[in-house]
Amino acid sequence: VSYTNQVVINSTTFSAGGDSGSLILSNDNPSCRHPVALLFAGSSSSTIANPIAEVLLKLTTALGSVVSFVGTTCATAPEIASGTQASAPSSASIDRATLAMRARENDLMSRPGIIGVGVGASDNDPNSASIVVYVDSNAASFPSVPRRINGVRVRVVYTEPFVAY
Repeated sequence: VSYTNQVVINSTTFSAGGDSGSLILSNDNPSCRHPVALLFAGSSSSTIANPIAEVLLKLTTALGSVVSFVGTTCATAPEIASGTQASAPSSASIDRATLAMRARENDLMSRPGIIGVGVGASDNDPNSASIVVYVDSNAASFPSVPRRINGVRVRVVYTEPFVAY
């Protein structure tokens, strides 16, 4: 089964077995958290989740009535209003990295040991996006992974295979 456009959190302590179905909230404004994704799988170093907008859309379609979150909305986060928001890749950088990734996605996923590809912030420059290649840390041999694809930096993450929690 292949999943696309998933939320990936690279952390060894973010989730554990039994956490499937947990709601993941934003962390940009401590006084006002927003639903971001629904956790469904992970490994020893990463957590995988479905984007919440997609979850709500699928539920709405399946049930035939609108499914949404209730509650109050928050004012603009102070750090965003003051311009001190944490660095993140621009949408243009993400689009460029996504296009480069899609051009080689089938090739990369056909290599033994590669268990996933995606787009995330670059290790060297949090304002730039990079292609992220997930490699099975238990593989008998590690696949050859290019350092750049179409000019976009590639970051390799060694992890155990993802399993549903």
